[in-house]
Formats: sequence, structure tokens, C-alpha cells
Amino acid sequence: MQLSNQGIIRQILPRLAVIVCSFLIVSNAPAQTIADLTQQGNMAESLGNYNDAITTWNALLARDPKNGAALRARGACYFHKNDFENAIADFSHAIALNTNDAAAYSGRGDSYFKKGNLDDALTDFNRAIRLSPKTVVFYQHIFNVYWQKEDWDNVITNLTRVIQLSPGDAAWASDNRGMAWQFKGDLENALKDFDTAIQLSPNWDAPLTSRGQIKYKKGDLQGALADLDEAVRLNPTNEENYDARARVYGKTKDWDATIKNYNEATQNNPTNIDFLWDRASVYQHRKKDFDRAIADYNKAVELDPQNPAVYRVRGYAYQRQNMPDKAIVDFTKLIEMQPTNRTAYYSRAHACFEAGKYKEARSDFDEVIRLNPTNSFGYLELAWCLATCPDASFRNGKEALELAQKGCALEINKDDCTSALAVASAEAGDFDAAVRNQNQAISYLRQLNGGKVPAKVEARQKELLQLFEQHKPYHGIVKLSDWND
Repeated sequence: MQLSNQGIIRQILPRLAVIVCSFLIVSNAPAQTIADLTQQGNMAESLGNYNDAITTWNALLARDPKNGAALRARGACYFHKNDFENAIADFSHAIALNTNDAAAYSGRGDSYFKKGNLDDALTDFNRAIRLSPKTVVFYQHIFNVYWQKEDWDNVITNLTRVIQLSPGDAAWASDNRGMAWQFKGDLENALKDFDTAIQLSPNWDAPLTSRGQIKYKKGDLQGALADLDEAVRLNPTNEENYDARARVYGKTKDWDATIKNYNEATQNNPTNIDFLWDRASVYQHRKKDFDRAIADYNKAVELDPQNPAVYRVRGYAYQRQNMPDKAIVDFTKLIEMQPTNRTAYYSRAHACFEAGKYKEARSDFDEVIRLNPTNSFGYLELAWCLATCPDASFRNGKEALELAQKGCALEINKDDCTSALAVASAEAGDFDAAVRNQNQAISYLRQLNGGKVPAKVEARQKELLQLFEQHKPYHGIVKLSDWND
């Protein structure tokens, strides 16, 4: 059945009425005002919803492209997203609209600072301060730049201004100014500022730690410990407090207390390599506990496998434990990372010699000489090995003596080469020269150590002298452990 034209119209009209009414309702909805958009953008930004805030500021700027406040706000959002290029663009646009916009200069300065462009950051912060000389935050921001540049005079100047303008920030500013005085070497002014910070904020551990470190430098160890004990009490989770206290105990030679504090520091921050390194040093050089030292170095390697210094000290610890093969592995890694480090070749040469790998030792000593041919270092060490090697096929008294003489010719302090001359002379058959040089070596060692030569070293030197007096050369490997108590 077909509908008439009137029937079709009767069916369409109700639908058309609905559409028209809907259109009228939508078209009559109130549009968001600039104030609404501003409130919405500020709310999103305050909640950390920077993408939503940027969308809102975009909408506002589409309607009001010369709105400097919106440009600053959007620039701040970009800054928080680490999009410093867009942040700088927005702040620059705001400045172009109003060259007296101190907040825009400050925002752009912050962005330049984050990008590492310290000079442009300084320029902008100084402009902000000239426009608004009583705004504390500008001085706080420019302080960061001067601190990064290690310009301690300007750090002090700006922190002094913070103290003058904002008593509420005086504790923080005094603590930081105290550190700046310290870096300048003015310990008395540093102490005054730390005293002030402690008086203003007695429950804050940072100035106590700083004052304790100043007292440590001035030799007041008990005063330093008192401050650091209080700092630990106030903040037992701050690893820096334990680290500072460990250094004081180290000065008192209380190695157990030193290690205990490094234990606390590493527990609070197990990924800090410096704590592992320092504790390992105490184990290795003070407690002679090489196993624990190596364990700390192993952890340090896990945390930072690209740090060449760890391989050097761990290699030394392995060598000190009479594990030259493991030392060789570490020194080889060090050489791979620093192929022109002559000390690395020297260390590996000694480890190879101790491991009985004489050809490899010779090759490394030759490399030491090649890297620094005007230094006595390599000549004297190679001379020693050629004169004393247990393997007769490797020994060469004539070459050892020539190398020792060449090394002595390069050595400023001639007494420093007499030990190598002694063993080389003995291997070459000149025992009178060997005895003369060995006596001179012993005398030099006593002079160098203030008359207190380590027992193992003195015993070794006397043993060599007795051999030479009996017209016998020395053949054997003097291990690193043989020279240490």
C-alpha cells in the first residue's frame, strides 16, 4: 500500500520536530568562558594531569592567543613533562607579549637549567630578579645555577638574600650557605651557618651532619661524633650520616666501628658503590680481610661493570691473596677498558710473573716501557724479573744489569733504584756491587719510613743482603704478600 503525500508528511513531522528541538537545546548550551577554561586547566595541572591541562590551555589559546598566563601555564606543563623545547617556546612567546613578565623569565630559566644551558638560565633568572627583586623563589632558582657552576661567592650572595627576604627559609639557606663557605675553605663561617641552621631547625639532621664534618676537619673528633650520633638518632635511614661517622671512626683507627657504620650505610643504600668501595678498603688495608674485601668488590662490579677502578683494586686484592690468575683476568679487563694505562700493564706483568707466565710478564713490562720510555718504572721492574726469575731460560743477568742502569739514569732519586741494581749485579756476578747497592737500599727504606720498616720487608731485604755476602744471587718470586705485614 502506498502512502499519500500527506501521510508521508504526517510521519516525518514528529521526527523533524525532535531534531529541531535537539538542535535548539545544543545551540543554546552556554559555551565555556575563558575563566572556565582557566579554572579547568589549573585544576588538571594541580592534579598532575599535564596532558589534560595542555589540551585545555590549547583550547583557551585558540580563543585568546595572546593570553600570557595561559602560555606560562602550558609552558609549565611541558616543563613537568621534561619537554623543555616546547616549554622554552611557550615562555619565550609569553615574554614577547610582555617583556616585564618575571614569571615567564623564571620559567624559561628553569627550562634552560634542566637542559644544562647554565649561562642562558642565569640571564633569565637575573632578569626575573631585576623585575621582581623581592620574589624569594627567583633567588632560590639562581642559587641552583651558581651551585652547579661552583661559583661559591654568588651562591653565598643569593642565599643571604633568601635569608633576608624569607625567615621561614633561613634554616635551609643557612645550611646551604654553610656548605658554600666550606667549599671556599672558610670553616669558621661555615660553622656559624650550621650553628644557625641547627638552632632554627633542631630536628633536622642535615646541618648536624655538616657541622660534624667541619669538626672532623678541624680535628675535633669527639665533637664530630657527638653531632653525627645526634644526626643518626634524628634520621636513622639517612646513609650519609653513617658514611660521615664511619670516616670519623676511621680517623680514630676504630676499624670495627668504621665497618659497622659502613654496614649501616650499605643497608640503607645497597646500590651505593662508594660505600662498598670504602668498606672494602678498610677490610683490605686495615683488617687484612681480603675475602670480605673481594666480596665487596664483586658487588661493586655487579652494580657498575664499566667502572675500571674496581677491576684494578679487586685485581690487587686477588694478587694479595696469592690468586694471580684471577688478578690477571681483572687486569686484562682493565687494559681492555684503558689500553694506554701503563699501571694496568705493570700490574698484570707482576701477576703474570707470580703465576709463572714469564713471557707474558716480559711482554707487559715491555709495553710499560713503550708507553713511557722516559720513566724508570718499567726498566727497573723488568730488570728485577730478569735477574730473579726461577726459570733459568728466562733469566738474563747482563740484560737485567743494563736495564737497571738505564732505569737509574732516569731516576731522580738514585737511592730508589738500588734494590734492582743489587739483584741485577748479583745475577751478573758482581757481588761487591750487589752488597753495596743492597746496603744502600736498606738505608733508603729506613729513611723513607722514618726508621720503621715493616717486618716482612726488612726480613726480605736482610735475606737478600746475606745471599749477596755469600756470593749467591737471588732466584725466586717475591709475591705482593711478601712485602706486606
